[in-house]
Amino acid sequence: MFLDTTCWGGLRQALEAGQMLETFQHSAAAHSAAAHSSAAHSAGELGIQLASMLHLGACLPNLNLAADAHCHHLTGYILKGGKLPHVGGAVALPKAPGLGVEVDRDKVAEYAEHQARVVSYMHDRDPGRPDWYAIWPEQNRADPAKKRVSA
Repeated sequence: MFLDTTCWGGLRQALEAGQMLETFQHSAAAHSAAAHSSAAHSAGELGIQLASMLHLGACLPNLNLAADAHCHHLTGYILKGGKLPHVGGAVALPKAPGLGVEVDRDKVAEYAEHQARVVSYMHDRDPGRPDWYAIWPEQNRADPAKKRVSA
């Protein structure tokens, strides 16, 4: 099963899915919404999702397929310090607090202005359903005390 920190609604949801797979002795594969692969994969997401996928992979023992990242072709990045370095064919798990990366807010503003200029609609919006919004992260969590799912 592909796990994706963006499409699943965040790290916690992807982690829970991976743990469920482990319970039933199934392998997990991580996947970026930006591209397709058979393992942990990151493409045109400018670093934050790559950091989240690295952390997901570090804590799932059943994530046992090779990982890949395709961000080396990007000419811009929104992380301070630039792209996460590839050394010996690998990207190290960031060690700083949180996801281990720091966002360059000036670059975010620059890319937001560029997107507003050149993109006709947001990628997470459906122009055919203007009143529809995805509800992420998932709000209906199991409540062990009540033995039911909360609304």
